[in-house]
Amino acid sequence: MDLLETAKQKLEYSLSTLESANDYTQHIKLVLAALDDGLQFTKKHYSELNSLTMAKTNSLKGSDIYFFFMRFTHQFFNVMNIIQTLPNAGYYEKFLFILEARQERFDELRLDAISKAKEIISK
Repeated sequence: MDLLETAKQKLEYSLSTLESANDYTQHIKLVLAALDDGLQFTKKHYSELNSLTMAKTNSLKGSDIYFFFMRFTHQFFNVMNIIQTLPNAGYYEKFLFILEARQERFDELRLDAISKAKEIISK
């Protein structure tokens, strides 16, 4: 199996993880682990992936896969850093608000990542 096929498999695994993840509190670690695995692999083999895809398909699909992992790994990590709070609210209300804000952003990113992954796979 060549590097491009391995990168595609990592992208497909990330896609399946994203499709099955629906709860921020339960799935953020799984999503980040899948994305980070793909990011580390594509970062390590970035030049080879680009050369292979240019030779095989005359496209930049290798860099598309790398940038997918880079973008969404960082964006999903940033979901954990959402700390918006309601002024004059009790601790519990602030905590619930933070969880709701994180879940909302998680859902938005998840849908965006799913559509982008499907777009890259279908090329």
